Amino acid sequence: MDRGRNWVKVTVVDDDTGRPVPCRIHFRSPEGIPYQPHGHHNQVNSNLDTWHIDIGGDVRMGQITYAYIDGRCEGWLPRGDVIVDVARGFEYEPLRTKVRIEPGQQRLELRIKRWIDMNARRWFSGDSHVHFLSTDGAHLESSGEDLNVVNLLQSQWGSLFTNTEDFTGRASVVQNGSNIVYVSQENRQHFMGHMILWGLKEPVMPWCSDGPGEAEIGGHMETTLAHWADEAHAQGAWVINPHFPNPNGEPAALVATGRLDGVEMLRQTRPNHMEYYRYLNCGYRLPLVGGTDKMSSDVPVGLYRTYALLPDDQEFTYENWCRSVASGRTFLSGGPIIHLSVDGKDVGDTLAMSGPGSVEVEAWAESVLPVFSLEIVQRWSSRGTRRQSQRRSAARTEGEDQDRRSLLDCGSDWCIRLL
Repeated sequence: MDRGRNWVKVTVVDDDTGRPVPCRIHFRSPEGIPYQPHGHHNQVNSNLDTWHIDIGGDVRMGQITYAYIDGRCEGWLPRGDVIVDVARGFEYEPLRTKVRIEPGQQRLELRIKRWIDMNARRWFSGDSHVHFLSTDGAHLESSGEDLNVVNLLQSQWGSLFTNTEDFTGRASVVQNGSNIVYVSQENRQHFMGHMILWGLKEPVMPWCSDGPGEAEIGGHMETTLAHWADEAHAQGAWVINPHFPNPNGEPAALVATGRLDGVEMLRQTRPNHMEYYRYLNCGYRLPLVGGTDKMSSDVPVGLYRTYALLPDDQEFTYENWCRSVASGRTFLSGGPIIHLSVDGKDVGDTLAMSGPGSVEVEAWAESVLPVFSLEIVQRWSSRGTRRQSQRRSAARTEGEDQDRRSLLDCGSDWCIRLL
């Protein structure tokens, strides 16, 4: 029986501060009928593919379409029971609740709770790799995902050029300074590889080369990734290898010549991990970066994200965040919050030893999602594993290695992996 509906103004507040908080939200009846806020999709693109379609303001995860809001929204809700899903990144407990809309009700308040504040610990999160959103759309969606930095990348797709109008050569910063969008570039070749350029003041051209599907049909290889990297570094920008290691043409030369400031690990597969370990075992320091390569409304901004550690005396700015990434003070995550230290040294530090010996490795992970195992890896081998299905997982390990000094000097001795 249709019980009617009410136009309801909804506010989502932070449980600690009592203030409205950006988030993503979904309403549905117990029968599964969506009732999204006015101005948002009930289903993004009718559940069809969304590459460069319906980008901005909504995201679809499985069969559920969420609206990004600044903490407030309004629209029609059915009288009676309504199921509400609210989420905000990795540091808030997701909310699923059933509310009852009474006849005449016009307001609804929902509360979500932060379980950890990484900014207070000087860790700031960012997505290395986002396409197609507008600058303001990136602010809205990243704020709704509790993300501090978005690298929004203009690029070329044959005859299609995207985000041309968004490039300014400077950061776009919200009023309180907690959310930054910087429009830069992804330069691409289908054979030699792709390259992310952060913090460009001027475009590095051509954006793409070497023919389809990156550049024009019939196009030639007019330049190299090394040349693009040199142009970017000359203007003080940073160079990241995206979706490491593929396409795997020129990246090895970029690593060997010191042209990469980091590598983005998007696909968590054993071959990709082993390729990364090979570089570490050769003595190359390669900071890990997390990003989504978001090109559709099926992927939330920051689903994979980079956490970068800033010193206590350093202001949070885009440039300082990029410098921390390049220095190796990072971890990437698809949900868990990770801690790793070796004899008290943090991620990105180098531990010098006078000779062979033992070190104490402390690692823990905590997440709103189940953590099934926490594994410490040294030179291909697992040196410590804890398995459980609870929210918190921890491991503390001691080990000896006859070549530990050289391993730690090259920054390749320990990494952490979650399964």
